[in-house]
Amino acid sequence: MRRFFVLLLVLAIAGSTSWIVGPLADRALRSAEALAGEGSTADPGGNSGAAANDGAAGSGGGGDSGPGAPGPSPAPDPGSFVLPPGDTYVWPLVGAKITTYFAPARSGSMILDGQPVHNGLDLALPCWTPIRAAHSGTVLYTGRRADPYLGFSGSVQPYYDELARRKLSNRALAIMVVIDDGNGLISVYVHLAKATVRRGDVVEAGETIGLEGATGNATGCHLHYSIYLADGPWVPVAATLVEKWHYPSWMRLRVDPLLVLPLDSPDAARPRAGLSPPLDPPHYVAPTPYVAPPAWE
Repeated sequence: MRRFFVLLLVLAIAGSTSWIVGPLADRALRSAEALAGEGSTADPGGNSGAAANDGAAGSGGGGDSGPGAPGPSPAPDPGSFVLPPGDTYVWPLVGAKITTYFAPARSGSMILDGQPVHNGLDLALPCWTPIRAAHSGTVLYTGRRADPYLGFSGSVQPYYDELARRKLSNRALAIMVVIDDGNGLISVYVHLAKATVRRGDVVEAGETIGLEGATGNATGCHLHYSIYLADGPWVPVAATLVEKWHYPSWMRLRVDPLLVLPLDSPDAARPRAGLSPPLDPPHYVAPTPYVAPPAWE
């Protein structure tokens, strides 16, 4: 009975092809193998893509493959994942207004479906409102130079060199807190007035990590909350950032925060007057066959 349940779990994960819902599929497959008592031959480095799925249930590879035995399972979409049972998020601001959705935007930094996308959720309350950790985890960075922790495919030093060439100081950059949520996702909190945690701190969901502000490129006080898959697929960076500001060409896939934040919570944000969610939210569809860009430029 246990093996039957695990097989259903594996098939459900492998069948997902586009919408994004929690840790990475290849990690879930390895967990399912461990539950079934089968040895995993997945890449010990944790790389995503087909190479990390060797040894998944139904992959053949020397087992009994008599009549009616399942053939090789399709590699799961590297942009799909499942949130483990009991793993929950909380709203980083309580009762905020949504001012910008995860949606197509001319100023977006990430390319999905061939168009630039605003890669997070903008939440607004008055300046200096406490910001909470949306999930328990470990603080990776706090400060104004968080770019090396934002999942780019190469060095961001050329970007910092361009800032220096334009005589822009650190004051032009947003104060950020970057937290490893411990489940394959990295949470990024942007535009803070002040961070109240330090690198290496272990935080609990709901714990104050900073104060809302308008640092960096912000038109007013708000929190830009973004989530990316630590080992997720690479997606293109907007051409303006690459050509004008010399960012790397690829970034890890960002996830719509509304896929993990509890919409039925009394703390949930509501859209500002006149703002509607996108009718067709941008989503990732893996190329067939999936070919990853270079991991480091």
